[in-house]
Amino acid sequence: MSIFRSIIVCCLISLIGGVGLFFLGSLAGYEQFKGGYAILSVDSSLEDKYVREYLDKGRAFFSGYPISESSAWVMLDIFGSLQQIPLDEYSSRVLPIDPRNDGYAEKLRDFFIRDGKRYIYVPLLAGNWKDTFLDKQFAGLMQNIPFSVDYYGTGKPLSLYFIVYGSASLCLYILCFFRKILTARIVNILTLIPLFSSFSFFGAEGIAAASILFGAFFLLREPLYEIASMPGFFTGSLKLKSFRKKVKKEIYQPYKTYWKSLFLFVLVLGILIIFTPLKLLFLIVIFLASLAVFFISSKILSSDEGSRRRFSPVAIMTKRKPEFAFFVYMLPFAFGALAALLFTPFFPGSMAADRKYEITINEEDYYEHLTYQATFSMRQMGSEVFAYYDYVPGDDGLPSVSKVQENRNLNYDDFPAFPLKHLINFLNNDKNEL
Repeated sequence: MSIFRSIIVCCLISLIGGVGLFFLGSLAGYEQFKGGYAILSVDSSLEDKYVREYLDKGRAFFSGYPISESSAWVMLDIFGSLQQIPLDEYSSRVLPIDPRNDGYAEKLRDFFIRDGKRYIYVPLLAGNWKDTFLDKQFAGLMQNIPFSVDYYGTGKPLSLYFIVYGSASLCLYILCFFRKILTARIVNILTLIPLFSSFSFFGAEGIAAASILFGAFFLLREPLYEIASMPGFFTGSLKLKSFRKKVKKEIYQPYKTYWKSLFLFVLVLGILIIFTPLKLLFLIVIFLASLAVFFISSKILSSDEGSRRRFSPVAIMTKRKPEFAFFVYMLPFAFGALAALLFTPFFPGSMAADRKYEITINEEDYYEHLTYQATFSMRQMGSEVFAYYDYVPGDDGLPSVSKVQENRNLNYDDFPAFPLKHLINFLNNDKNEL
């Protein structure tokens, strides 16, 4: 396999990993991967499930299922346990005079149906901030159903971040080309560029994290490459004892100061995680994925390189000081992170309706409803107090209720959390920011 084909294969592996990380981050629910909400309104006479049938065809540009009357539910005491009742079936299950009817269902219904309109809340994917594009999509989905739609939210200008990341990547390629260091040990680091592109979703801090990881890989490229070149490393035939001995002698000792310098990279990444929206779990996943891609690329490139030479050099002397050339290769992404930070305010990636959205329900309402239903079977009718009493022998020898009552607090962790929390918190925000 030629060196060019080897590079193409490595880049494709990295690209596949980057695409996988994109969907992983989206499914994990990180807010940086999500857009705002489209609030669709139709005539209240239309059944919710009928409208949902049309919307379900547009799942490709939603970040989740639409939130509407048919997707909402309330809790109901069925004398022994609690059951989730779909909101659109509640009126047929519970009469207005039923003492279990605590008014929560009506309040929840008002959130979806009021003033002759039915409202459906559609979560949007990040980057879906072109109102003309969204209008066409909803018009195609709704077909002949009259509707209106407002878009709420402040999304991040993802196009800017990807342009900055792409420009920094190009600068890194040019830098390596002019420095004439496009060896296999450098190329397999450059193949990480497609993989690290998923950092762009986090904006300036994500591009900064990419810069740090690139610096770490450039610093440790020699020892990491030596690990990947070990006979039996990929086949698993390398024995653990001999592996440890070989790593200590040929990988750790000659590059001891390099490995110790790695602490500084970890420290800076820790600061980013603490003070920015960058997620630790996602960083760990992308780091492990980058190691896998690096080792696979090293194997592919070393095989090609090995076919063109008879031996591979091995470090026999300890390198007392790290080569600070790695810092040069961090600069394109460091400047890119700075550019993303400075230019973000001038590239608004948001659309917000002119009016503040009216909210008729909150998390406190839900937990009051949950408490009422969970304690309904334990209370006297018409009483808000629920308690347990012990029976003790009375003066007449008959069982008598003790005057000591034991109140039992409700553990909300045993029940479903407020299902509209993200949506309500989003709409409650003055700027409607995610």
